[in-house]
Amino acid sequence: MVRPSHITLSLVCSALMCCQAPRAELVARPTAHDAPPLATTRPAPPPPPLGSVGSRMFVPERSARSLAIFDLESRRVLPERLKRIGATDAASLAFSPDLERGYVLSSDGKLSEFELATLRVTRSLRLEANARELTLSRDGTTLALADHDGRMLVLVDIRTLSVQARIPTADATVVRILALPEQFACVLAGPARVWLLERRPADAAFTVISMLNAPEDPRDALLTGDDHQLLLAHGPDFSRLSVLELARHEAGFRRLELEPARSQERPTDATQSATWAWVAGKLFVTQPRSKRLAVLDPGRLRRIASLALPGTPGSLAHSPSGRELWLTLDEAGARSRVQVIDAHTLALGRSFELPARVAHISFASYGPFALASAERDDEILLIHTRSHALLARESLRAPARAQGPWRALRAEL
Repeated sequence: MVRPSHITLSLVCSALMCCQAPRAELVARPTAHDAPPLATTRPAPPPPPLGSVGSRMFVPERSARSLAIFDLESRRVLPERLKRIGATDAASLAFSPDLERGYVLSSDGKLSEFELATLRVTRSLRLEANARELTLSRDGTTLALADHDGRMLVLVDIRTLSVQARIPTADATVVRILALPEQFACVLAGPARVWLLERRPADAAFTVISMLNAPEDPRDALLTGDDHQLLLAHGPDFSRLSVLELARHEAGFRRLELEPARSQERPTDATQSATWAWVAGKLFVTQPRSKRLAVLDPGRLRRIASLALPGTPGSLAHSPSGRELWLTLDEAGARSRVQVIDAHTLALGRSFELPARVAHISFASYGPFALASAERDDEILLIHTRSHALLARESLRAPARAQGPWRALRAEL
């Protein structure tokens, strides 16, 4: 139990720190006959117009070499920009588990650390050009990235922001780097392999402990929500999947066919490439050719359902709760249609239109909001996730996919 004297002392100390006023002025209670106090103390500085850390969504502006910040509290793009961070046409972002720092990797090989509270760049590291796939370890101590020009997997120590190791990938290209508990999984193509990296007991540095041959070159990779399986997608339409049980990775990959392979067919537009998401214990894979959404149980190598869609599926996003899926439908014209799907019952809900051609949708974990980037229109749209109403429409310079610290933290941990 805290004594009243302790409470009074705490209040007095707090007031002394904030106002730098004498104690007598703080503890004395003025009466109606007292004269108004003289303005001898410094005025309090105005609060920074940046919102809170959790209310920010970061949007790379490809043509401006900067990061724009959309603040969900004020529902607008802040005038501040994160600049001098290199080329942002294919920027990667990562956030520390304590939500104090963010890391942005430019496509021309500049790694910048910035404070999430002040948006101030604190440190930077010049790496090789054509750097991609920035991934932070689960404990927040190591960054892994791909040097596509030098064919290297690069590991960076967060404490010193210096290169810890460069691991040659020979002729292989890094497709994806995924963070596991105490491990990294590096997915390679040409030749198709998966490396598992683990910390050495001697110096706690990551080293390759296993090299697994994959059935064919992967287009993408993801982890199931429980970290039990590593999934590889093959072909532009994701018609073939490979499943690796991480606890028994020595047994190799198992295969799951979604559609017959068509080696001569290629998508004619980026929107016709397949996308996927792991939601509510199920794998959802778009099938643009047949205008369907496949629902799979990769652990048992079986198809749960195949949902007919009212249009060609585009990008796929899911709410932080895992309850809803939002699927953009590729339609002609200057507008986009979004189909809402219940991830638990697999029922198609209502659909709604957006007044721009949307390329990506990102749900925010702060409030019932989602951001949609309209790259062709150079706009970012704020949508209410329950009413589907358009709340704001802001102009940006060639916006890319939006990311936020709370959203990234939820995805990683």
